[in-house]
Amino acid sequence: GAVRANDDFDFFACLNHNYREFLFGFDDWVTSIAAAGDADAYRSKFSYDETRSMWQSLGFGPNYKAAYCMAVCPAGDDVIGAYMADKQAWRREVVEPFKDKVEPVYVASGSRAERVARRNPNKRLRYIDYRVDVSTPDNFELGLRHRFEARRAGGVTCSVAFEFPSGSIRVAVVNDDGLSIGDPTDETPDCVVRLAGADYIAVIHPNPEPTDVDVPRYELVGDPAAFGALLACLD
Repeated sequence: GAVRANDDFDFFACLNHNYREFLFGFDDWVTSIAAAGDADAYRSKFSYDETRSMWQSLGFGPNYKAAYCMAVCPAGDDVIGAYMADKQAWRREVVEPFKDKVEPVYVASGSRAERVARRNPNKRLRYIDYRVDVSTPDNFELGLRHRFEARRAGGVTCSVAFEFPSGSIRVAVVNDDGLSIGDPTDETPDCVVRLAGADYIAVIHPNPEPTDVDVPRYELVGDPAAFGALLACLD
């Protein structure tokens, strides 16, 4: 979605997709390796292609990903003839393979790039603004939205209220429409999860190497099965 039909160029869509292979994304990658603990845990998060892509960027520079845009653009004396002769063949042979390639796409929450990538089932959304080690209400909500997997939620109906140490409350509801998160209503939720501690984000994104397993991160009031049902919908 970075290149648009009206000639506007979304610089941040391009930057965000490449962020992981710039220096500031490289820092995150190193942290992910250190936090994984072992090879299996690392591979459960990053594919072989992502790791090889990172290595290629370290050796050449992340700008090589512009090859996608360059490959499908028919501008230029050496390619314009084939495009003009058969545009459908050009799309089928040059454009579609990139569109159909199964791969991750790094986006920011709520961006146009997210909406464009979501329309393509071959692209796996990776969010650059959710931090697995930051315990704030906003980041907690992002984690719920980004880790929610609709395929796991078939037939699930539950409502869970999260009470943060700051006192704010957000209610997560799972039903046939998917996941919705909002302010408390007059309806009583199935359960209330009162979050505690400095790392309560681990409630929805457990640390593979917890250092304080004996420290409770929440107190649950109500039906624990509802909370379990919500957690089971997270990928």
